Amino acid sequence: MRKNRSAARRLRTPVFLILIAALLMPQFLAGCRNPLAEAPTPSETAAPTSVPTEPSQPTQPVAIETEPAVSTVPPDGNPDDVTVLGSYTVSDNEAIVAAHEIVASIGENQLTNADLQIFYWMAVNTYRDAAHELEPDFSQPLDAQTCPLSESPMTWQQYFLQQALDTWHSLQSLVSMSENYNSPTEEAYKPDKKKHEENLKEEIYNLDVLYGYNSKYKIADDHQAYLDELPTMLDQLAKERGFDSLSSLVKELAGPGTSTDYMLHYAELLNKGYMFATTLSYYIEPSEKDITAYFHAHEDAYTQAGITKDSGKYVNIRQILVVPKNGTKAADGTVTYSDSEWNTCQSAANSLLGKWKRNATEANFAELAFANSADTGSNGSGGLYSGIRQGQLTGEMDQWCFDPARKTGDTAVFKTASGYHILYFSGSTDIWYDQAQKDLKASLLCAQMESAREAYPMTVNYSAVHLALAQGDSLPIRVDEILFPDIAHQRFPSAPLYFQQDYPDTMYGKYPLRTYGCGVTTMAMLTSYMTDEEWTPPEMCALYGKYCSDSGTAHTMFSEVPTDRGFYLIEKTQSYDTVQKALEDGYMVVTLQRYGFWTRGGHYLLLHNLIETKDGLKLQVRDSNLFNYKKLEGHITGYFDLETIAPNARLYWIYQKKVVRIDSCARCGQPTEESVVPSAMFNTGYLCPKCVTATNRRDAYLNFCFGIEL
Repeated sequence: MRKNRSAARRLRTPVFLILIAALLMPQFLAGCRNPLAEAPTPSETAAPTSVPTEPSQPTQPVAIETEPAVSTVPPDGNPDDVTVLGSYTVSDNEAIVAAHEIVASIGENQLTNADLQIFYWMAVNTYRDAAHELEPDFSQPLDAQTCPLSESPMTWQQYFLQQALDTWHSLQSLVSMSENYNSPTEEAYKPDKKKHEENLKEEIYNLDVLYGYNSKYKIADDHQAYLDELPTMLDQLAKERGFDSLSSLVKELAGPGTSTDYMLHYAELLNKGYMFATTLSYYIEPSEKDITAYFHAHEDAYTQAGITKDSGKYVNIRQILVVPKNGTKAADGTVTYSDSEWNTCQSAANSLLGKWKRNATEANFAELAFANSADTGSNGSGGLYSGIRQGQLTGEMDQWCFDPARKTGDTAVFKTASGYHILYFSGSTDIWYDQAQKDLKASLLCAQMESAREAYPMTVNYSAVHLALAQGDSLPIRVDEILFPDIAHQRFPSAPLYFQQDYPDTMYGKYPLRTYGCGVTTMAMLTSYMTDEEWTPPEMCALYGKYCSDSGTAHTMFSEVPTDRGFYLIEKTQSYDTVQKALEDGYMVVTLQRYGFWTRGGHYLLLHNLIETKDGLKLQVRDSNLFNYKKLEGHITGYFDLETIAPNARLYWIYQKKVVRIDSCARCGQPTEESVVPSAMFNTGYLCPKCVTATNRRDAYLNFCFGIEL
């Protein structure tokens, strides 16, 4: 049902083939994050923004001068080619003197030798750390060894130099593109400029989350917080690696002619590029037809990698875990249960299964799992475990899930040391399809990143390159260690704001969205927030128009649609005291308001947050009616009095807290003492869907920018 908003459609080599391609196409650069070498630095100055400020030159260089080796590849004299010079190695003193000479430019952004030292030695040491089959003798000068990866004669030094330059090109072009990027909007979005000017005369407090209004790319708050912490984080990493400071690490990594400022600049570019690539990835949604075509286009390569249409399936299941009560706890913390306690547990499991059979739908099973499952690793998601491979589950559960006769809707009960597991078979995905989908998404993301390189070309003055010798022979910091970890990813850390009136031609059932659509628009805001996927009002109208009647949106939407989208209603109530307590505890609430403060008829609102002000507790609201923003002061100040809600409320719906981390996920899980994660269920670690998406995005980014295969 989702739209494919990706402008780039060019297909590229599947991600799992990148290493093979790297051997055949030297222009697809290998390189990673890895410090090396040692470096007497010019000085420590304020962190750079675009180009680091020039540090003062020391009166005497600290490093030992070293004579350059005789290159195995004679210089060709072509100023536009990395082989213009046979060797780029200079003495320590020359490196320090040339530190701020400009080597490359992209528009107004410039790369100096001080920057290049970091990029170059990170590329060298990353390659060394990966232990490739083809590699130079790292104990000998790189400019005296021919690189076999290149089609034309080239030294290993020239190869890594080109890698370093191309990596900077990739990162800087992404950052440059982000400064001029406008997020795409769907065709149905047609805001009336005059209505906006009339009703948004002053800046409303939540303008930054209004769909389409601020389409300019903006670094997310959690991303900015990570960037702000980079100096502290890098210094801590340096100390963990045995250095007394980041400055010492940089000297070990990159030799003379650079400083910590340039290491920080490197880390900032790396992360800003990734953060923008993350935004690009949101709009890549290939269709089933696209994915199938992609597989067929690369079928020979997939076959060579052992992936065919007969490679099997991944399965999705839902689970309700019922655990025994009481038990006897031993000194080592283990708990044993009596036969009677186990029998009671089994009876409870069978009772829940019987209850489900009276309404044998997946939605009902998910609601029962949310309300009854003891498994904190899945109950918040309706008991869902997706993308399980054969052999990942233990014993009989694995055999049952991967039985060729298994079909959607099948159920079974299994006993493990964790308790009784009621399993619901939710479906399966062919392995070939799953892999092609991941690879196509990565390919389309790479194509968009490539468009940034094309839009922001790089010019290089190879003759200006001066590379000092680094002295380290280890990898003190890897690139993936300083990349934003993207754990507990939230595309929508707060609910977006949609206006009904911005969709004048969209129909909601038999009626215009702009007049009858406060309910479905409110549900779009809530669903986008809870799922971290963009569900706009027109998309929700297309799916749920049946809930619209002559009198507006049916109340049942607010209990049925969440289950369909993977989150759950906790309580429907008329008690404001119950609602206020829920809001104080961080829950989201929808309310239906009748004639009064908010509306002349009936109006749905999303109660977003309670905040403490100097005047007491106040309420933040997501209101889909554009016209309210002219007449209600709270939309300007950022909060409303609690008394504006309770007197005219007909109903409230309280929803679960947003699931950000999954206890059972090997990557993002943070189990507490209260958590119940059925370890007896899995033979190997499980990754939740958000972490699968994040790792695939990270790998595509690192492969494109650095040629790194994790």
